[in-house]
Amino acid sequence: MLGSRTDLHIFDAGSVNGTRYCNEILLPYVRLFRGAMGLQFLFMDDNAPCHRTVSAEQLLESENIELYVETPLHPEKLTVWCSLWAGGIIGPYFFKNDEGHNVTVNGDRYRAMITNFFIPELNNHDVQELWFQQDGATCHTARATIDLLKDTFGDHLISRFGPVNWLPRSCDLTPLVYFLWGYIKTLVYADMPQTLDHLEDNIRRVIADIRPQMLENVIENWTSRLDYIRSSRGSPKPEIIFKM
Repeated sequence: MLGSRTDLHIFDAGSVNGTRYCNEILLPYVRLFRGAMGLQFLFMDDNAPCHRTVSAEQLLESENIELYVETPLHPEKLTVWCSLWAGGIIGPYFFKNDEGHNVTVNGDRYRAMITNFFIPELNNHDVQELWFQQDGATCHTARATIDLLKDTFGDHLISRFGPVNWLPRSCDLTPLVYFLWGYIKTLVYADMPQTLDHLEDNIRRVIADIRPQMLENVIENWTSRLDYIRSSRGSPKPEIIFKM
């Protein structure tokens, strides 16, 4: 505060998360000064992750505290998800909040995407003997996420903590890694998009233009990779051979 200060607050052992920030800083200090100073009180904060949680922002809003925030530490980015199978691509899905702003992925958002987007889209396709494979990202392997995926796919789940464990360092066996994302990036940046809306439009267009024959070639290449891994007893591939 100008002309005054609070006592130094030392957090006990452990890291500071949004809940601790609300309970130990906002409620006992910030709300107190807001009540004493009234509408003249202006709260300035930085962009530490624990400061920018939904609960912290809701608390400040509920107390009618005007917040001055620094320029965002990182520029806004797109977070996009797709699934790929021999018959097509489900997606893209862009993670956004209720206001339509781009957000990163956490467990709640990933499960909401699976429940509200992926499963309904999947039910529109006649897919037989489906296996669902995902990597070991934290939002993918949270207990609640694995329970949801087990309920949906049963034993046909390839994932860390799943019925069939995700193999470590197995990017050679992931079509999304060895094909889709690299292929998309070579095309979506061709016209150097200057806005996120432009980039999102490019991603949608490029994915929509991928033909079924290309996806069949991707899966054929995937089976050849499996054959090589089995015959080499898990050795890395010495070179990448991919026919479009």
